[in-house]
Amino acid sequence: RTGDAAGAWRPLSIAASYPQAGTGNGYFRTMFLLAKVPPPADPALREPPVLFRVPGAPAEVWDAPTAPVMTVIPGGEYTMGTLEDEAQHVADETPHRVTLAYPLAVSRADVTVGEFAAFVAATGYDAESQGDSQAFIDGGFKSDPNANWRKPGFDQTLDEAVVCVSYFDGAAYCRWLSETTGHSYRIPSEAEWEYAVRGGTTDSHWWGGDAVGVGNANCDGGTAGAPHHKPLPAGCFPANGYGLYDVVGNVWKWVEDAWNPSYVGA
Repeated sequence: RTGDAAGAWRPLSIAASYPQAGTGNGYFRTMFLLAKVPPPADPALREPPVLFRVPGAPAEVWDAPTAPVMTVIPGGEYTMGTLEDEAQHVADETPHRVTLAYPLAVSRADVTVGEFAAFVAATGYDAESQGDSQAFIDGGFKSDPNANWRKPGFDQTLDEAVVCVSYFDGAAYCRWLSETTGHSYRIPSEAEWEYAVRGGTTDSHWWGGDAVGVGNANCDGGTAGAPHHKPLPAGCFPANGYGLYDVVGNVWKWVEDAWNPSYVGA
């Protein structure tokens, strides 16, 4: 039936399961049609997240004065990606259910200039040698080979999110935290990060709906006159449902896994 993938799926499945006499055109035609009809949408995609809460679990952990405060969020199951009828749907974000069968300790806010500076001072790590960065120049973000985390193109305080750091800088910072605290730190996977960002919600933004609004995040149009071209200190905007700050806006984030054109096989 044209336009009715769900209705066509069952009869084609039954036809393909019948014993076939030889390899006639009818058999190949059936299998070809079957391959072209997508399976019906999983109704679970529109279900809210399921949280695996652990009674008595800590709300926060802080392993060392030089380490970031980590907020503990429960494991669970959620729909990763964006539904086709969402206002900000992207073609390569095919929705699918993902289960995280373990709790996560996620930094409560973006890693700050002060926290990254403590790492550099303790190790002598040369973050400036990792390549050029995107800096805010003449009203827009442009590549600047001279920009680095110490000189990003605007003044910063120690409690603002560090910028102009590469994936390798972030990985080195995590290795240092692991060595100095005796606990395992790493950059989160994309699935872990999206789960944390959503804060137990199913909307485009954790505060609800598709609109950015004002007073929810440090971004263009969302800061009521404040400069959105530079990071702001953590706590300027409300935390999401898991108690994490600035998960939307403020600065771009690194995740552990590489980009792929789709979630097929993920």
